Amino acid sequence: MTLLARDAGLELDHDVTRVVAQLFLPGESIAPMKPQAELIAERVRALAPEQARQIARDLLDAFGPRHPDLEALFARNADYVLGRIGEHMESGSAHHTVMGGTVTNEYSVEGAALCNPSIAPHPDQTGLLDGQLRVVVSLRQIGEGHISSLGFVTGVIGPGESFTLESRHTPLVTPTITSAEGRWSSYRAEFPPQAALSQRVLMPVIDDERNGIEDARLVLFTYDDGSTEYRATYTAYNGRSIIPRLLTSRDLLSFESHPLTGPAATNKGIAPFPRPIKGELYALVRSDGETNGLAHSPDGLAWGRETAIRGPVLPWEIVKSGNCGSPIETDEGWLVITHGVGPMRVYSMGAMLLESGRSEESDLGTSRTDDPFDRRDAAGLRSQRRVLVRRHPARRSRLAAARCRGQPHPGRLSRSDRAARRDGRGVVSPPRVPRRGSRLSDPRPCRRTGRNHRRGYPATTAG
Repeated sequence: MTLLARDAGLELDHDVTRVVAQLFLPGESIAPMKPQAELIAERVRALAPEQARQIARDLLDAFGPRHPDLEALFARNADYVLGRIGEHMESGSAHHTVMGGTVTNEYSVEGAALCNPSIAPHPDQTGLLDGQLRVVVSLRQIGEGHISSLGFVTGVIGPGESFTLESRHTPLVTPTITSAEGRWSSYRAEFPPQAALSQRVLMPVIDDERNGIEDARLVLFTYDDGSTEYRATYTAYNGRSIIPRLLTSRDLLSFESHPLTGPAATNKGIAPFPRPIKGELYALVRSDGETNGLAHSPDGLAWGRETAIRGPVLPWEIVKSGNCGSPIETDEGWLVITHGVGPMRVYSMGAMLLESGRSEESDLGTSRTDDPFDRRDAAGLRSQRRVLVRRHPARRSRLAAARCRGQPHPGRLSRSDRAARRDGRGVVSPPRVPRRGSRLSDPRPCRRTGRNHRRGYPATTAG
């Protein structure tokens, strides 16, 4: 089997003007002074009525075009902060609006970077030419303080090898958040129907996600009865550890997020298969942080122990290997696009083929590329090549078995936390209130990396 990869010539650069408005909690003053929120409230209350009305008009005129329902957001934020300090202002008054503006800030969701896309068929396939397919591309958006969120863009593939991306729209829209199943370890996010796909942004919600929603792997999942559902596994990062989670949606307007549990759900890189196999759900996993494996689940939430497929054995993946997304079903088996990390953390892309029709997981047949077909050289330039996918029997070596049992890894949960999640006893977290100002002004270094977040250094592992 010969695999040829071509660069589609598409580049989507990050746009610092794509912003959301969010709650900003002022830092506390040094004792015995009053809390800063109280001082701000006193100064706002001291404004003359006409002065307050002018400031309120200026705020809505300047920032209203970038944020839908900004006046309502000001009101919610003002009520929240005033409630914390035991104060009250007349709702709808100019002073109330100004107070809301003082505890609201803009956040550029992709101010730092835009990366790690995944792709799936779009729910709307109308108005296309023969040979065209409309797709949805999920994007990891990295903003100030290295906080990641999830965004989307629409594209069209075809006719032929053409691939175009549609323009992204503003203003950005964040969803309404409610708890799912009566507990905040799972939650529901609802976007208004009029919001275009590229306007929708999923920001961190619960405590497990407070430092980012990372590396979503999106796939259109087809059940045995023919019904479909979008599924995206992603990494929730809380600043200390990573927690795999599952995002589901029927229409990309209403989403549900649930934690993943079980021995195979303890690290990054979970990529679900696009359909059930023999009544069960399967996924590519990487529990030890470097070996591609396979796991199955009855419901897509609780994952049993993995079967190792292959680890990093080639020079271009000498640091670690992983998958680039969900497997693609072909006539010859499941095509998996892989990535490898080599010296100087050079990322390369390869491929392997999982042969279908085997009766046992341990008897998986695989094919793989000996050389990467895409990599960045020392100058940061890409090169592609035609590569031969050579077949070889897959065996679970002692080394792979040891890796599968789970070795210590910087991004893994503690043993007690893994046991709790395996048994479904995840900690119930309340909805997160963003504290960008307080977190960024915290001089304490990250426990895991030792880096100071105040200086804006990244605080998450790559891969």
